[in-house]
Amino acid sequence: LKKPLKDGNPRGARPPWQELEGRALEVFAAASHTAGRDHTRMETVLEVKNLTKAIGRRVIIDNLSFSCRAGEIYGFLGPNGAGKTSTLKLILGLWSMDGGSIRICGRDLETDPEGALLQAGGVVDAPAFYESLSGLENLRLTARAWGGIPEERLREAADLVGLKNRLEERVKRYSLGMKQRLGLARALLPRPRLLLLDEPTNSLDPAGTRELRELMRSLAHQQGICIVLSSHHMNEMELICDRAGILGNGRLLEEKALLAGGAPVRRAYRFEVEPMDKARQVLADFPGGTVLAVNAQWLEVLLTGEELEALNRRFLEAGAALRTITPVKSQNLEEMFLEVTGGGGQLE
Repeated sequence: LKKPLKDGNPRGARPPWQELEGRALEVFAAASHTAGRDHTRMETVLEVKNLTKAIGRRVIIDNLSFSCRAGEIYGFLGPNGAGKTSTLKLILGLWSMDGGSIRICGRDLETDPEGALLQAGGVVDAPAFYESLSGLENLRLTARAWGGIPEERLREAADLVGLKNRLEERVKRYSLGMKQRLGLARALLPRPRLLLLDEPTNSLDPAGTRELRELMRSLAHQQGICIVLSSHHMNEMELICDRAGILGNGRLLEEKALLAGGAPVRRAYRFEVEPMDKARQVLADFPGGTVLAVNAQWLEVLLTGEELEALNRRFLEAGAALRTITPVKSQNLEEMFLEVTGGGGQLE
């Protein structure tokens, strides 16, 4: 494996495993944790801090920070040019970063790219295959490139995405939806712990979309895979994701906790605390909650009732003066998107 490119040119040379297909990094993800465990309190799989990327004079990713835990499905939503696909490419090492850091399972992408990327995989851009070969033969090529993947794993991955009965057909006979499934099967071969998907439900019919949604839930919630995806379907994001982040001009504008099905998991609260530097330190050390926004006067955090009481105690113990606590009005994902983007921007 090579380090991410330093020139940041998306037309430059790619890591070796991409040369097999030539258009997109399509690697692995599958089960590596015991089913039924509580993954919401497990270790952080992906941690992005102050990520920055510019192409020429244009900053496309601007000081972006977020993290995802094992067993969580995190979705990116935003208008054209918001930075969703660019963020996924940076995490997968397809582009180099200009600033900040990316850690995958504790491995730094800059200093230990091999260790980091062996834990991560994804499908970015349209899946590309050898059209004259069968689906199974295409999977065999990927398995041979990586080594150590048994034949039964190829059929198992194909069965997961609903291609078991069409695996012997040539890819040129596949529909766009079937190619999307084959790309996901190829990504599921060697079992890493982070899966990144760019518009995974594109070209799928309603039945296929539902099957893929159930597959992603199973991989994340039952087997502990951390999944990060982008989509322009807001309703679909609410049905799939545990959390969704809205991007604009390369910045994370808002973040909303969701339950697959659209119901809020936790409630957002706005705290006015003095001094703010002490409040930020308390929040950094607090094991629960999700920080939505922080400025010079207040901070907003998603919390359960128990977490709210615990955070209040932490502020008092640290000597921080808590002025007010205000529940933030709950919004669905569409309402939040329209508010933070000003109602503009065509979705990708």
